[in-house]
Amino acid sequence: MKKILITIIGLLIGSHCLYSQNMPDFPKDSKSSKGYVHCLNKDGTWVSVYKNPSLKTVKNIQIRLAYLGYPVVKTWVYDQQTKQVLKQFNKDHGLKTYPAILEGTLKKLKKAYRNKRKQRE
Repeated sequence: MKKILITIIGLLIGSHCLYSQNMPDFPKDSKSSKGYVHCLNKDGTWVSVYKNPSLKTVKNIQIRLAYLGYPVVKTWVYDQQTKQVLKQFNKDHGLKTYPAILEGTLKKLKKAYRNKRKQRE
């Protein structure tokens, strides 16, 4: 019942995020998912989103996205334009189309960045 109510609320407001310990159907936070919250997407699916990226993380993301040719302005702020570019990156790399840092985003971004650097050498 609780999950249905949260799903309905999430659909009404567009997106709803919560910590996994608040959802009985979700596994408790492990070391690999530390720093992530679960959000209800507009299409009714759940995604795990990085909650508070550090300045260092945002800088690395923006530098790597720019290097890969994505139209991101290096503001060093986790702003709306960065989220929209991340949405496109996620879509391009087989992740859910969600404007945020998903669980697989950082790994795929790092791998794509390394591969492009190797090609240029």
